[in-house]
Amino acid sequence: MRDIRPKQSGETSGSIPKAPPRFSGAAVPIAKVQVPDSGTKPKRPLFYRKELAEKKPKVQVGNRERYVILGIFGLVLVVVGMAAIIFLPAAEVELVLSTAPLLVEEDLLLKANSQQAGVIPGTAFFRELTVEGEAPVGSTEVIGSKAKGSAQIVNRSVDPQSIVEHSRLVTDDDQLFYMAQSVTIQPNSRATVVIEADEAGEAGNIEPQTLNFAALDKSAQSLVFAEVTQPLTGGSGETVHVAREDDLAQAKEAAAAKAREAVAPNIRDELPAGWVVLEESWATEEQSFETETKVGDRTPIIKYMARMKVRALGYEQATFDDRLEKALTDKLDEDFMLFPGSISYTTKIEEVDWEKAEAKLATRVTHTTIPKFSLDSLREKLAGRSDAEAKDYLEGLPGVRSANVDLSPFWVRSVPRIERRIQLRLEAEQQPI
Repeated sequence: MRDIRPKQSGETSGSIPKAPPRFSGAAVPIAKVQVPDSGTKPKRPLFYRKELAEKKPKVQVGNRERYVILGIFGLVLVVVGMAAIIFLPAAEVELVLSTAPLLVEEDLLLKANSQQAGVIPGTAFFRELTVEGEAPVGSTEVIGSKAKGSAQIVNRSVDPQSIVEHSRLVTDDDQLFYMAQSVTIQPNSRATVVIEADEAGEAGNIEPQTLNFAALDKSAQSLVFAEVTQPLTGGSGETVHVAREDDLAQAKEAAAAKAREAVAPNIRDELPAGWVVLEESWATEEQSFETETKVGDRTPIIKYMARMKVRALGYEQATFDDRLEKALTDKLDEDFMLFPGSISYTTKIEEVDWEKAEAKLATRVTHTTIPKFSLDSLREKLAGRSDAEAKDYLEGLPGVRSANVDLSPFWVRSVPRIERRIQLRLEAEQQPI
């Protein structure tokens, strides 16, 4: 086939012409072409999902916002609870009841390891220990000189009066003096004698005044007495503590109390649940008591070392209380009941055998009784009544001295029908003895 293309420069005959370079050539303008609307919707993408396209983004709540929401929710609950308490109808009924005292004396037996009917289960504790301590000395005396001076003995009677040496004279504030000599005073006359204060110290320094004879009664003191016309002086000294027999006895009591205080917590801890110590049973026996202080020693304290044995009884409280309540119930009149509350009693140990761990107790039980009625049925009778009707009903019951019905909130006009919203408070006309 013949090549009819025009030759290019540099092209020889018979050779294969070179292809023009890519993207070369003259620039060709592109005209805009109007395409008519076909009325069809554009096609969706291949992987299009409608639910994902229409799904709105979620609102995320942070930790701080959670705490705020929980706080608001809790506050709402509290407010609702308070509103329920405050605004739900409630009634408080107070009854003052006529009472009668009840006194029962009961003998009880407390014994260890006993299952006998009517016997209070008990136990005994023994502790022996050494305690050291010191006790204060309460006795004092004044070391120094005694006040001394003269006084005139006055006899206004019609008979002579012979007064012996060392007769006692006292002031109005009980300051004591002694006559240093004996004397005889004629009727309606006086005699001068020397007197001296009973104790050393400035308390014996007195101003002029009248002294009475301690051995005479009031009528005789107006006839025979002493007059101090010049001040008594010379009394001086200091007050010091001096050990007496009473101080040593108190030191032993202090040692016993210290021993009991030391063992009491341990004994209480060893008691089973529901058991208590019989307080009247505490007993401390002195094994030995040593001190360097003797009677008459001048010292403010007594140091001691003592060996003590401590004993105590424990018992089961529930069985004890049941026994006392039964003793009261057995004495009740059929129309009365025990006033709700604790039972008052006193206990005295009549006899104790520490080896057998048993004790006989004399118990005095006192309580108050009120007319018998049922609290549950009373709430049922009151439910739904107006305050006036409820009060009239209550005051008509036997043994009720007075009644008061308090309704709340302010807008409530009748006793609630919910029985648990009715509170009963009983008051005894006479409290338990």
